[in-house]
This record gives sequence, structure tokens and C-alpha cells, in this order.
Amino acid sequence: MKPLHLLPIGNVDDRLLKDLCPEIRDSLRVPCRVLPVRWNPEFAFHGERRQYHSSEILQRMQSFLTADSWRIAGHRAVDMYIPILTFVFGEAQMGGPCAWSQRTGCGRSSMDCPPTMNCFANA
Repeated sequence: MKPLHLLPIGNVDDRLLKDLCPEIRDSLRVPCRVLPVRWNPEFAFHGERRQYHSSEILQRMQSFLTADSWRIAGHRAVDMYIPILTFVFGEAQMGGPCAWSQRTGCGRSSMDCPPTMNCFANA
């Protein structure tokens, strides 16, 4: 079976991805591998919002698909949004091979998060 490839987006802790692979393998029953790249999402940064546009990142993730990829799952270390939502914690292509998510709260420090937002420093 082809593996699910994990793609680090931004400065993701390598230990997190290495710990995540066995969980994915056991729950989805597919091989899991961490891609040997650290993808810089600067192309999707929007200075006015100080966030990264989630859908732009999702679209470009397809460039990491190879003949031996089942799916690409990005894991992010940056604060993302879509125009109608201030914070986005995951997004997937409908019927497509790419998705991204996060395991922690918003990528900003708790000082930057809105008072009603529960941001996790380390989840």
C-alpha cells in the first residue's frame, strides 16, 4: 500500500511528526512517512492579517505528491486563515489527496489571541 506522507509546514518540531506517524499507521492502517523537507509557506503570508492563507497552501501541497504517495497530510507551525474565518485549524481538498491540520492551538502567542480564543501553548 502507498504511504501517507507527512509534510512539515513551517518550523514544526520533528519529534511531533515522528510521534504522529505510528498513530496514523495504527488508526488508518496505512504506512506513514515524514517527508524530508521543511516547507516554507512564505508565498501565502498576508502581512495585514499576519497570517498565512490556508487554501493557497493546500493548493500548492499537490506539488509534493509522487507516484508512491497515497495522500499528503501537512502539519503546520504557522497561524492560518481563510477570508471568512480568522483562525483555521485544518483544511482538506474535497475528493483530493491533500489536507493539513495541527495538533496545538493557534500559532500565535496567547498575547496575540483574541480574549475569547483558547490558545494552547503545548497540547
